[in-house]
This record gives sequence, structure tokens and C-alpha cells, in this order.
Amino acid sequence: MNKCKDSALVRLVNRSLFYFVVSLISGFASGCASFIDEDCATKDPKAVYVGTEEISFEVITNQKCNKSGVYIEKGERYKFTAERISPLVDGGIADNPVSHKPLDVDGFNHYKLEKFGHRAALTFGQPFRPIGSCDANYFEIVCTIGHAKEKFYSIYKGAKNSIAFPQTANKGGELFCLVNDFPYFGRYDNNRGSIEVTVKKLNKE
Repeated sequence: MNKCKDSALVRLVNRSLFYFVVSLISGFASGCASFIDEDCATKDPKAVYVGTEEISFEVITNQKCNKSGVYIEKGERYKFTAERISPLVDGGIADNPVSHKPLDVDGFNHYKLEKFGHRAALTFGQPFRPIGSCDANYFEIVCTIGHAKEKFYSIYKGAKNSIAFPQTANKGGELFCLVNDFPYFGRYDNNRGSIEVTVKKLNKE
């Protein structure tokens, strides 16, 4: 009687899952899988309150946290803009798979990538990102107010969960920003490029 054998693809997937689980356990045991960056939880004593004049700061994409030096006040309304200031690359992905133009501050939809391996890996990592829902792209610019344990928000125009253009801050604290990426196993280390974020407080209506 012939026994059914797993395909080469199934064996490869099973082997990959085994090594991933082992790596994940090792990572947590060693502490290297900690997402919260210390800098993302420490208020800069020089942080300034934003007025109606614009304040800009740089977000480096290979850092898990970028301190803005900007303090957001609860109940105030702010406008954010974000602009690419150097070419953006996420682990070799330099072009948007839909527009085929260079990556920009709105990131990219990983489901549209041509290579199955890329799609599968990024789909697996999706829920572990700062914003894990389908509303957020990979590599888009996101920010949090006060502490990295708090909710992250998209800040580019048109984002479904954006706090920008404009909406009211529901808490106060320093603004921390980064790109929306899988945070473990050095995934931020293979990012390239930087983004300039500009914020200003809007006059009360």
C-alpha cells in the first residue's frame, strides 16, 4: 500500500516553522525580541510645546523609535505632514508594488508584492507591527504620544486611523515616530532612508 508523502513545499514550510519557533523562543529568552525601545519611553527634558509655528524633525527608518523633541498637549488639534528626504528601502524593497514608484511615506501594501516568499513573510509579521491591522501599510510613518506602549497612529494624509489633518489629541506627551515594520530579529536594521515630519498646532475654532 502506497503511503502519501508530503510535498517538498510542505516539508520546507514545516522545517521553516520549526526553526522560526526555536528562534522566537531564543529571542525572547535573550531579550533581543523586546519591541519597546528605551528611548521611546523616556521624555526628552528639552521637548518643546508646539505652537502655531511649524516644527520639523527627522525620522530615521532603521530606528525603532525617533524622539521628536515635540510635546503634544491633550485636547489640542494638530496638523502633521511627512515627506521623504532620502530614498526609502525596506529590506531590498525600494519600489511600491502597485505604483512601481519609489517608496514614500505611505509605505506599501505587502499583499501586492510579486515574490511569494516576501508576501508570506510579511503577512506573518503583520500583527506584530506597531499598527498590526490591515488599515496600515508596511513602512508607512506612524507615531505614538507619550510612550511606546500606547496606541500608534498613522500620520500621512488619507490614513484611516490618522490623528492628523486634523484631529484632537486625546492625551498629552512627547511625540515618538517610526516606520510600521516587523520589530523583531533585526528587521529595522535593514531599513534605509529618512523622513521629515512637520507638526503644528491649529488655532482653536
